[in-house]
Amino acid sequence: MPLSDEIYLRPTKQGTSTKNKTNQKLLLFFITGNPGLIEYYRSFLTRLYDLIRTDEAGIAHHVYGASLPGFEVSDGSPHPDSLSHTRTPPFTLQEQVDGVFERLVGTVKRLEGEDGSGPIQVVLIGHSVGAFMLLEVIARWQDASSFGARLDIVGGICLFPTVVDIAKSPTGKKAAPLFQIPYFALIVHLIAKLLTTFIPLFAFVRLVQLVTGMPTDGARTTAAFVKSKYGVWQAL
Repeated sequence: MPLSDEIYLRPTKQGTSTKNKTNQKLLLFFITGNPGLIEYYRSFLTRLYDLIRTDEAGIAHHVYGASLPGFEVSDGSPHPDSLSHTRTPPFTLQEQVDGVFERLVGTVKRLEGEDGSGPIQVVLIGHSVGAFMLLEVIARWQDASSFGARLDIVGGICLFPTVVDIAKSPTGKKAAPLFQIPYFALIVHLIAKLLTTFIPLFAFVRLVQLVTGMPTDGARTTAAFVKSKYGVWQAL
């Protein structure tokens, strides 16, 4: 199965409860960590959806997640709600927050447009630096008077949150000197492109597995990330 930059798990029409035709929709909106590829979370989100989906109480559960802008690995044009659709990566952390907020509003609008139900209740889930973005999105939602969607954020779940100064962490202290080198991120990006351009994807997946011990799905995602147009640069 080809890798995707969007995962959307939802009830089928046949599976939707007929006891209550005006089902309340609950959207679990997932925000990735860094590197921001949603494919790293496919097994987790699928298992989560299997655990929570139910026809009881007239609630239709939706689970949605997307790769962060600049990390796209699928063929074709970026999603219309992605910053990469109109601008060139890499993006700053604040721009990533902008992109996540726009994607959230766009997703809620599409849900609203299906049957006019609303407001859509939303639970945000953020992993690592995605938890920082989650808090920023909630702050923006609280300050916004109107953004064209009946959005009701009812909860937020931070998974292994990175919400403090990353540069002061042990890893941050080790990495900080490298980022004093002019154009360090761009140089590493170009080296990665040079080393991987002529390696077929299937061979690179095997190499990633040998080096990291990752399962096949994780190795495929990592290989696609390293070989992607902007992924390494965006992550750095």
